[in-house]
Amino acid sequence: LGFAMTCALQASAKSGVSLLYVADLVDGLSSCMNTVCQAYVADASPRGRTAVNLGIYQGVSVAGAFVLGFPLSAVLSSIYGLRAPMYAAVAVGLLNFLIIVFITPESLPPAARAGKRLDLPSANPLGALRRLLCSTQLLRGSAIAFAFLWLSNLCVNSQFGNYVNHLFGWGPEQSGPPLVLI
Repeated sequence: LGFAMTCALQASAKSGVSLLYVADLVDGLSSCMNTVCQAYVADASPRGRTAVNLGIYQGVSVAGAFVLGFPLSAVLSSIYGLRAPMYAAVAVGLLNFLIIVFITPESLPPAARAGKRLDLPSANPLGALRRLLCSTQLLRGSAIAFAFLWLSNLCVNSQFGNYVNHLFGWGPEQSGPPLVLI
């Protein structure tokens, strides 16, 4: 739902950047889709298949986003305008929300939940970050390397369109296929 709200705010921004900052705030406060999906896959996987199933999930979700998302966005924006992919993302986000609320069952069986209590000091972003960065040197180094990897990936994804537009005058139709390859 937060993703749908973010996309709706971004699509409705006409002038100025204040609404874009509000959209980013909503996104930052509600961005948890990947983590929740990974937890669901881990809960629903039989013993010994968790890593395999998480790998399949990552492959399908990332490939789907890049192989389908960028080309579809290019087609939608060339036919209906630059805001059309954002409105399509709003529709997909709302559909995901409805599926999660009304169709998707709880992933963890009742027996696995019995007797477990929520640890509030570690059930927040700062507590989780403290557990991640203060446990072992290997985990800390891996987490920092992964953060830099994703930062560079997000930089390429967010600036590629601007770069090729500036350099070659490309629009979404021309910049989508090379970004999928990259």
